[in-house]
Parts: sequence; C-alpha cells; structure tokens
Amino acid sequence: MKLVVNPSQEVFNQLIDLSAATHGWSHQPYDYKFYSENFDGYWLVAVVDKEKAFNMSQKYADVFGFEKMPSYWHYGANVKPGMVKIPEVSGEYTTKNWKDVDENLLDAYDLTICPRDRKKIMRTWFEQDQVYTRVAFDSNQQIVGYCTIRVINLNRLAVAPFYAENEGVAARLLADVIQEIPDFEKFESLLFLYPAINEKMESLINRFVGPDGYSIGYSTKKRTQFTKKLIESRDDVVALKHQDAEKRYEN
Repeated sequence: MKLVVNPSQEVFNQLIDLSAATHGWSHQPYDYKFYSENFDGYWLVAVVDKEKAFNMSQKYADVFGFEKMPSYWHYGANVKPGMVKIPEVSGEYTTKNWKDVDENLLDAYDLTICPRDRKKIMRTWFEQDQVYTRVAFDSNQQIVGYCTIRVINLNRLAVAPFYAENEGVAARLLADVIQEIPDFEKFESLLFLYPAINEKMESLINRFVGPDGYSIGYSTKKRTQFTKKLIESRDDVVALKHQDAEKRYEN
C-alpha cells in the first residue's frame, strides 16, 4: 500500500479514467486544476490497495462526519445522442448564453436554488473548455432556469448543473444547449443524475428521444451527504445537481 498526496496530473488522469470505466463518473483532466484552485485546502490523497473497500458511506459518516443527508436517492439517465431529435418547444421562454446575462441576476437566481454563495465556483465551471451554458428567461425577462452540458472523458456528455422552474423551461434549455454542441450526435452518451423526487425528468427526456434511445435506473449507490447540517435546496426544480459542489458517496 502506498499513500500519495496531491500526485501528478498523470495519476489524476488514470484515476478519472478508472472511475469512469467502473462507476461512470464524469470528469475531465482539467478538473484537477479546478478543484485545487476553487476549494480551500484541497488535497487529493490516492492509495493503492488490493483489498476492496466496504460500506464507504458509513466510513464517510464515522470518520469525516458526513452523516446528514436527505431522504431521497437519485436516478441516473443515459441518453443516446445519435437518437435525439430536437422537439418543438414553447415560444414563451427564451435563452441566452450565460456570458450575455447580468451576473448579479444569475447569482440571485442561483441563491433561490441553494442558499450558498456559489458565484466563484460556478463562474469557473462555466468558463472551462468544452462547457456550454445557457440561461432561460420568461416573457417578463425573469430568469427561470439555466443548463450546463460539458464534454467529459470517454466521449461522453454530462448535464451539470440543470435547473428549471417547469418542464417547458427545461425543454427549451436542453434543446438550445444541445444545438450549441458541435457534432452532438457523435458522442456516446448524454448523462443525467437527478433527485428521485423529480418525477418529470422522464417526461422531459421522452420529448427528445424514444424509449429505445435512453435508459433510466434507480441508483441506490448515490446520495448527497453533509457535515453538521443538511443544506436545503429546491430539489423540485433540479434536473441535475452540480455534483462537484457537494459531497456524494457510493457504496
């Protein structure tokens, strides 16, 4: 067994490829720089061990205090981009590239989703390579959601984060962001991970692809964990949580 703290970029690249192949985790090599610069005291600790870890959720709770969690788990959806057809969407909503939106308005909307000041981390997230983000507005020019899709390893796309006040807003956002991505149909998969309490996600996906173009599974391996107290959020508008802004675990 060997303990390595803040290893080289090459080690990180190997780790994200292994985690993608075995668990479907969505990362890019530049995430290493993103984490180290945006989280105070960030350390990547890698251990090589032939023995399989057991019940990591309880270990996180016992050792690190991640014992607060919501009651729900998560669904994961895997959509085949090559089978996606852009549907007709409501003209009631419009979208803009996030760079064309008043940052104070966007920050104010984000605070209605999660009561944490995420301005720095979200800006850095949006500005990374091959990341596409649009913001939705209603007829009164009020923000009603935003969606980010980024290119990740193994020729995949990950939707994160994705917030919408209703299914119509979500459809408009998803349609507009998809159309920004070059050669969208050539990617292997479009991945979603969303709260199980959001029952409208499958209806949204069905607008874009038929039953043979996607799969949804109830994942009993993914849940959000917190220390000290549960940070509440409006999960009814969450189409996909920003998984790098919170602590998650897998059994």
